[in-house]
Amino acid sequence: MIEQEDFLKKYLSARRSIGRYAKQKHNDTGIKRKFTGEPYWEHPKSVSKVLAVFGAPERLIRAGFCHDLIEDAGVTWDDLYDESDSDIADIVSELTNDKEDLKKLGKEVYMNDKLIHLSSDALTIKLADNYCNLNDRPTEDQRKRILNNVRFLKRNRKLNKIQKELVNAILNR
Repeated sequence: MIEQEDFLKKYLSARRSIGRYAKQKHNDTGIKRKFTGEPYWEHPKSVSKVLAVFGAPERLIRAGFCHDLIEDAGVTWDDLYDESDSDIADIVSELTNDKEDLKKLGKEVYMNDKLIHLSSDALTIKLADNYCNLNDRPTEDQRKRILNNVRFLKRNRKLNKIQKELVNAILNR
């Protein structure tokens, strides 16, 4: 983890650069978190904070604010590109679930395959997302699925320092 001053500097810079856009798009949907009832915006904000605390680079913190925009807020790759850059748009696109494949393969098989094939940047965000999802009072089945996916990932993929720290934080919850 990084010094508090570095965390705040990176987090606030990312929030100023793309966070306002992500907040507006999430709030425009009116979606609430399933288990907490909070506005959906609270989730990507939490993901970005976790990324900052674990020392992720600012571009990943920015992508964390946007990680669900294509899937949940009707934003397109082009919209995201216009607001940020191709790097952020590509990472968010990569994190977006393919609903047909998800239905065909089932959630666990689909997610295990996705976790193995995500770029390192997208994987870091996905792990921060899983960490935050465990804070949202998931059902026991959802909690088990997250933990099983993370254990699978730990056994089957080389992880960088931040990813290892996130995996350990998830598994030690």
